[in-house]
Parts: sequence; C-alpha cells; structure tokens
Amino acid sequence: MGIATGAVIGILCGPDQDVDGGNIADYIIRRYTGVAVEVMWDCVWTPYRKVCKHRGILSHAPIISTVLRIAYLSVFYFLVTTPLKWLSGLVHIDWPQFWWWAFVGLVLADTSHWGLDKLDEMLGGRL
Repeated sequence: MGIATGAVIGILCGPDQDVDGGNIADYIIRRYTGVAVEVMWDCVWTPYRKVCKHRGILSHAPIISTVLRIAYLSVFYFLVTTPLKWLSGLVHIDWPQFWWWAFVGLVLADTSHWGLDKLDEMLGGRL
C-alpha cells in the first residue's frame, strides 16, 4: 500500500515540478479539483521552480531529488497535519512504516522518470 501511495504521489509531486510551463500534475489537479486548487498548487511549487533547474541534479537525480521534494513538502505537510493529529485519534496507522514504503514508491517513480528522460535524450527528444 505504501509503495502504491508513493508512486501516485510521484505523479503529483514528480521531478517535473521544476517546469515553469506546468506539467501533468497541474493538469490532473485542475481537472479533478478546479482552477483555484491548481493555482494554489502552483504557488506552493513556485519557490522550488526558482531554485531547481529543469532536469538538474536537484530536481531529477533519483533519491537526491526525492529527498529534496519530501523535505520541501514536509513544511506544508506539518502545517496542515499537526492540528489534524491533535483533533483525531480514530484510525491507527503505523506512520513510520507507511511513510517508509511511500518513500520507496516515490523513489521508484522518480527513478523511472529519470530513466525515461535519459532515454529521451538518447533518442534525440523523440519520446
């Protein structure tokens, strides 16, 4: 379950968050939640885009980029979830184990993205 969660998170929080012109995550968020949520999502990623060069080591290298995006999003995650954890105690989830496997799934998604980018470069941009 954790690996699947990480892979899905990889679609929404993948290496292409460094692209100024938008990416698949922007399209998915706009389609299923509306323009307002997509604009907020874009605002969250704007500082990341300013720091990370597209296809650079900070945004695309497996594990390095994964850890950087997790650290970046952790700030927003804790701002939202800390109050929610105080309010609910209804569901017991082994969070450390769950997030470990989510991290593994995210690394796998990032690694496949990186591999496809390298293949695209080898084929001269024909993918």
